Amino acid sequence: MAAISQLSSFVMWVKLEEILKNDKKPPIWEFPATTAARCHRDDETGLLAFKSGIKADPSGMLNKWKLGTDCCKWYGIACNGPQNRVNSLDLYGAASYSPLPRNIGNLTKLQSLILARNSFSGSIPSSLTKLTQLSTLDLSGNRLLGTIPSSIGQLTKLFELNLSGNKLSGSIPDNFSTITMLTFIMLSNNNFTGKFPKSISNLNPREIDLGSNSLTGKLPEFLGRFDFLKTLNLSWNQFSGTVPKTLAHPELYTLDLSHNLFNGPFPKLTFIHVLDLSYNNFHFGDIPKWITSTYFLSLNLAQCGLNSSLNDWKPLGPFFLPVS
Repeated sequence: MAAISQLSSFVMWVKLEEILKNDKKPPIWEFPATTAARCHRDDETGLLAFKSGIKADPSGMLNKWKLGTDCCKWYGIACNGPQNRVNSLDLYGAASYSPLPRNIGNLTKLQSLILARNSFSGSIPSSLTKLTQLSTLDLSGNRLLGTIPSSIGQLTKLFELNLSGNKLSGSIPDNFSTITMLTFIMLSNNNFTGKFPKSISNLNPREIDLGSNSLTGKLPEFLGRFDFLKTLNLSWNQFSGTVPKTLAHPELYTLDLSHNLFNGPFPKLTFIHVLDLSYNNFHFGDIPKWITSTYFLSLNLAQCGLNSSLNDWKPLGPFFLPVS
């Protein structure tokens, strides 16, 4: 075996010497180049079409969105899956302004669309409801007008819906029945009118924020049947009538009903930690006993018809903030 090894070494040395004598370069082994997966062509086309609809990009965040480059590496873009499809578009605070491009519906594999804190205007394009894979839709803090598309119910995988801080109007579409996974509903600071959507009763939300609109009518009894509801904000509306007794369940942590037209008796919410009932038509007289025995982090009972003096009250909890 040793002899064979020595012979092999000798042959290789002879071949190398021959190459050098003939002034040739040693042979180079070549391997096929490997390239990372690029974004899908349909997504590149869809994103460039979306960019073409942006009238101004003062932050320059879209400068690198160029044809022929890997769109998965563009600002605000994330890709996933075996075909490297664009599944997230996040331009939060990019300061872009224009009507919301209608060709957004071409990005059919999107799971997260975040365009919050920009200056998008005009109506919400109905093509957006073609994005049936969406789990997060955040268009908050823009200048959107008009109504929520009635076809919003097609987004059956939606988990979070945030349209707050716009100028949307009309009634809130009552077709949430098909969006059974919807957990966070944030529609505050708009100009919505009408009543509380009944179809929300088919959900099991954790947060409902409809504050600062012009909603009317009585609160539905089903609000107290949500097992995981932590936050309910209905402040600065025109809701009226009595507050349902069903609202008193142990999971509710924050309740803001301020600046409405509620009246009558109020249910005992002994598990609540943040409560604002200010500026309604309540006439409590003496401070309710359940309030005096509840540990609050924040409590506002301004203009609730209290006859008692809060100065003599010794509430539970060091972070209590009474307002009368």
